[in-house]
Amino acid sequence: MMKCIPSVFLQLYGDPPVGFRDVLLRDGPEGFAKAVRAHQGLLLMDTTFRDAHQSLLATRVRTHDLKTISPFVSHNFSNLFSLENWGVDPKLLPDQKTVLVLLHLLLSLSSINGCAKTPIKSMETQPWRRSGLEGFHPIISGVRGVNESNCSGKGWDHMLHVNLASSCIRVNGATFDVAMRFLSECPWKRLQELRALIPNVPFQMLLRGANAVAKENGMDIFRVFDSLNYLPNMLLGMEAAGAAGGVVEAAISYTGDVSDPMRQKYSLDYYVNLADELVKAGTHILSVKDMAGLLKPEASKLLIGALRDRFPDVPIHVHTHDTAGAGVAAMLACAEAGADVVDVAVDSMAGMTSQPSMGAIVACTKGTKYDTGIALEKVFDYSEYWEVTRGLYAPFDCTATMKSGNSDVYENEIPGGQYTNLHFQAHSMGLGNKFKEVKKAYAEANKLLGDLIKVTPSSKIVGDLAQFMVQNNLTRAEVEERADELSFPQSVVEFLQGHVGIPHGGFPEPFRSKVLKSLPRIEGRPGASLPPMDFKTLEDGLRATHGDDITPEDVMSAAMYPKVFQEFKEFTSNFGPVDCLSTRLFLDGPKIAEEFESSFPCVLFYFLQQFLSSFPSPWSPFFFSLIKVQLSGGAFHKTDSRELFDEQKVMTEEFKSRLKKELNRDRGLARMKTGILGGSFREQQRKY
Repeated sequence: MMKCIPSVFLQLYGDPPVGFRDVLLRDGPEGFAKAVRAHQGLLLMDTTFRDAHQSLLATRVRTHDLKTISPFVSHNFSNLFSLENWGVDPKLLPDQKTVLVLLHLLLSLSSINGCAKTPIKSMETQPWRRSGLEGFHPIISGVRGVNESNCSGKGWDHMLHVNLASSCIRVNGATFDVAMRFLSECPWKRLQELRALIPNVPFQMLLRGANAVAKENGMDIFRVFDSLNYLPNMLLGMEAAGAAGGVVEAAISYTGDVSDPMRQKYSLDYYVNLADELVKAGTHILSVKDMAGLLKPEASKLLIGALRDRFPDVPIHVHTHDTAGAGVAAMLACAEAGADVVDVAVDSMAGMTSQPSMGAIVACTKGTKYDTGIALEKVFDYSEYWEVTRGLYAPFDCTATMKSGNSDVYENEIPGGQYTNLHFQAHSMGLGNKFKEVKKAYAEANKLLGDLIKVTPSSKIVGDLAQFMVQNNLTRAEVEERADELSFPQSVVEFLQGHVGIPHGGFPEPFRSKVLKSLPRIEGRPGASLPPMDFKTLEDGLRATHGDDITPEDVMSAAMYPKVFQEFKEFTSNFGPVDCLSTRLFLDGPKIAEEFESSFPCVLFYFLQQFLSSFPSPWSPFFFSLIKVQLSGGAFHKTDSRELFDEQKVMTEEFKSRLKKELNRDRGLARMKTGILGGSFREQQRKY
């Protein structure tokens, strides 16, 4: 039986203590970076709210469960560097106006009830101008402050007046897409609600190079990276994030092994020189993003030590995954070498393809000069909550097919989140016994493509090629020999065309030429020639389809994921805000004879259909459902489900109208009880 949530989470009163977000609001990004560098002890970023459950639970954790624990985090983990809690999947957007509008929507340097009222300064005064990158020179005429509580319905001119050069925008992370597609939640609302509950800890997100994501919903720190470490893409993302007023954390994506003298493509000099370019471009914080968990303790000391020696005044933040099991040791080595911040996840959401254990880092540094200042007993309580909550997502848990991490990641270099996905895909395709072959093929595919830095989307490109090789029983030599006749995955072809950027060392030849033949190739930064997006036309179309309650956030969602947004709007129109429901009810539906409450009639419709969907169609005489809706001012009963639903199990408009009318009249909660007359379904089968 599942344990109850510890009562400590229900006993929080008063305002939370001062945290690093208060420093950011008071001193701005530059002052915040100085405070981080001057801080005594090791700072932690908690990935539990995003990357941890992306790696372990397919990003399925709902806002309902994040909100439940948020007050506890705010009151007991106020000295966290940041809380990572947002991101969006890869998608091309056409222009830098898009990225700036999105960043503006995401990043508010004030409370949830109002955003910064100070106009954004001219780009000419920003440090990003020092990059000297040709091809995009924004001229910003100002951003008027927008109060979050009343920004709906205001035109785009109310938010932003900008004349920007065309550019390619990519957005990153899975939270945004999954929230709408699978959880039927608004990702913007998640940010707003979490910010209201955690006002004192900075929020952090990923921003892939030339990337789109927003400003006005409480985001603070933007980790800007590119899957190929392609500098033009990174500088574009840094410029947009900095112009929007955010803390810019430029990230170097790590691969290889700097402690191995035989691995020279991605040497220590390569990383230090890249960091030098990012620091010159004005990053507030320098990050090392180790997506596959390849940083060994010795390599950690060499890399972080070299970066600290070169940049004594710049904060250093390290991200890794614990796939091989050495994550804690590597992060402690980073701290000793001069890192200011490392990424962790709470114990019950740590390890394997997630981040190293928060409790282990806290315990190992306690009483040393790296002491995190976090109470270990609070970590225990925090972990207990997630241990219970994780059980609700068992169908999505990577442990269903993956029982441990694996040190072979040092050979195949598969990123943490992708390792889990590839393992699940192999099992779902009946290739569970061939996962070892898939991993070997991944290493060979990486060599075919020129030894890439493997972060989404470049990691997916390598994975697609690896699966292609296993499915077709192809060796690396055979792929090279037959490259001009094989039908490669689209992602591989587009990479070789230049859609992702230019990899370090260039494209592999003659493999590239044999695959592309006469296909066009992109020279320089992808998307530089794409036309700007017409927000006004998009907004008008959305209002014509969905009514006048379209918000700027809706327009951004539709711009990035038009089909997913359309399906999300249709679902919420039919069933209402299901994010108010408990996770068990949402994922599994009500049990027979279970009672539950809701103030939203559409939610009741959702459950009624979900409950009846377990029975076959067309209706048979013994498929009766007792449905009782009890209101504060009375009650009415229905005993024959055929009067409420048609043969396709679609609720009748007559019943919908009646339920809405009753709820509006009584203005109270509706309590529903579902059941099968005369006993269980199996008993009814025997009876007939």
